[in-house]
Amino acid sequence: MARRGGNARHSPTAAPGETGLSARMIKRPARSDREHFSLPKRANTAYSPQPLMLRPRIALAMFVAVALLFAPGASAGPILLELQRLSDTQALITAGGSISGFCLDVDACYIFTLIDPFAIDPPAASNNSVYVNSGLEVGGRRVEFAYDFGAGPPTGGAEPALYIGAVGGRFRADDLATGSMLILLQQGSTLAPVGSSGAVLWGLPDSQRSQTLSEVGSWYVVDPYPARDHVVPEPTSLLLLGTGVAGLFSRRCRHSLGR
Repeated sequence: MARRGGNARHSPTAAPGETGLSARMIKRPARSDREHFSLPKRANTAYSPQPLMLRPRIALAMFVAVALLFAPGASAGPILLELQRLSDTQALITAGGSISGFCLDVDACYIFTLIDPFAIDPPAASNNSVYVNSGLEVGGRRVEFAYDFGAGPPTGGAEPALYIGAVGGRFRADDLATGSMLILLQQGSTLAPVGSSGAVLWGLPDSQRSQTLSEVGSWYVVDPYPARDHVVPEPTSLLLLGTGVAGLFSRRCRHSLGR
């Protein structure tokens, strides 16, 4: 009879229901085997900084804020009257800025006087209407008349002048000037050449008080048809161009990172 070898509990071929090899008898893999089954180490990679990306809402808010900052329009500051010289006798006056100062001529606080905007002066002591039409306003009051003055008494001041004004009430300090009006000179007078400038007074001068009125701004004559070679882009146009270039660059960076 064959001899039964050892305890069946320790046999590697134990019958069903019998206990198999104990955990203490399981042979642990050698070190070389453990190294064979170990996970590969992560390769060391150099850090590459990612491009700065703005969220769409933040970028839009920044764009709107800068656009409003550079947007054209009425601004606080001295009164500026731009005379676009359409011809020797015709000009489009465009207003900007606001009134700062005091009206010393209490009876004529609804008038601005442009001192000597002429190449050929109006006849002495003359007073002619040069008004054509107007969309110019000061503090919400429409400017509805325009006259030229020849120098000298009884009606003129020490210098020839052009005065414009409103019928609906006096101008006040801090009133904004906006809009444009068209004038047409009479009696052989002509407008000053392009590049000329002068003072704007608040009130109506005469031979006695022409030097005592408040100077609230200036007028200047410009060419309404400047040469294209001298056109300078507006700040808003430059801003839009820069924003478009930045958007294209950002999109290209995203496309490169997504590959």
